[in-house]
Amino acid sequence: SLAVGTLFCAGGAGTALRQALADAYTDSANYLATAVDFGMRRCDFSAMSRAAPTDDAARAAAAARRLDDTFRSYLAERGAKPVALAEVTSLVTGVGGLRLAGDAVLDLWQREEGSDTGDRAAAREELLKTSELVKVWYNDLGRSLVSGREPPEPLAHDKVADGRLVDAVRQDLRGEDG
Repeated sequence: SLAVGTLFCAGGAGTALRQALADAYTDSANYLATAVDFGMRRCDFSAMSRAAPTDDAARAAAAARRLDDTFRSYLAERGAKPVALAEVTSLVTGVGGLRLAGDAVLDLWQREEGSDTGDRAAAREELLKTSELVKVWYNDLGRSLVSGREPPEPLAHDKVADGRLVDAVRQDLRGEDG
């Protein structure tokens, strides 16, 4: 928290890196959310079908490439770095984690043809709600990087939502023999 709050100097490559991080987190979180939405609409025939979020994937990849270039410039800039390199690197690699999660969700659901059995509306609602919370959190993180304000508190683990999701998919997880 302290590292993000004091991240980088007021000008130069530090400012550009803060903006590139913010853009990359926002674009990657949006991609993950649209990938989850795509998957949830592919899992059954009752939901409206949606095209794969290839534009969002491309935007997230482009933002990550810009972040990589900006990070290299930051590393090459002379002078003391106000934040430990390990902390800055953690922020940079976090973007990759978000994009990989989006890619995994997309890959999981692109081959799914849907099913006309079972009601998946409750599970879809829980997953979409959680995905929206994650997206909003990362967008807020991006804004805090640019503004220099404290980053948002980590999302708390919602055991109640976990229970609702398990209840929603329990029938689909149970075999014909019970």
